[in-house]
Order: sequence, then structure tokens, then C-alpha cells
Amino acid sequence: MATDLRPCVVHAPDGYTVGAVRAADGVVDVRVLAAGGELAASGRIGLTGASCVFDQIVTEKAHQRRGLGTVVMGALTNAAVESGVATGVLGATVQGRALYETLDWKVLAPLTGFTHRPVVA
Repeated sequence: MATDLRPCVVHAPDGYTVGAVRAADGVVDVRVLAAGGELAASGRIGLTGASCVFDQIVTEKAHQRRGLGTVVMGALTNAAVESGVATGVLGATVQGRALYETLDWKVLAPLTGFTHRPVVA
């Protein structure tokens, strides 16, 4: 999936805060924390010049269905835009695709996965 990136407003729901947005070696990590300080959602981008790769976008089970995926994506998008990035790309799971499509990401090609189990002699 891919999208043209543009700044967005990020608003965490009541009881949540966007934790440290950290950047190191071309990777930006975002964490959303619940009121007690526990991790509720997170994600990262890898900056590659004019584009970036969104990866490991996760909302912890106890915090799902509260808009935290949108918060993570917005915070990462803003970090990318501030770094001069124009295009975002990602490989979406079936579960994640619905979120990304609501954020105007477009499917460029289907993604197929497989598991290799070597034969043990």
C-alpha cells in the first residue's frame, strides 16, 4: 500500500498520551501510552530519502478499537513529513488494511505470505 504524506492532526483519546517519538539511524519509533504508563500502541518508520516504510504498527489487545492505530499512523506521518518525506509505503495484513484504507492508503499490489517448514532428515 502507499500514500502521499501530508501533515495531520494527532489527538490521543482521553487516558492516552503519545509517548516519545524517537529517531535514530533513519528509524522513527512512536509509542502510545495508557494512563498507567503501559504500552497501548506503537509503530515505526524507516526513512529512505523521498519515501519511508511504515512497519510494526500494533495496538495491544486490551486497547484495541479506540482509534490508537490512527494516532500512531498520524504521529509517524508527521515525523516523516518533518523529515522531508513525500511518500509512505507499507505491507498490510488483512487486519490492518481496513485502518490504512480509512486513512486514504491505496493498494498497489496484493501481499502474499508463506511459511517454510524444512524437512528434518
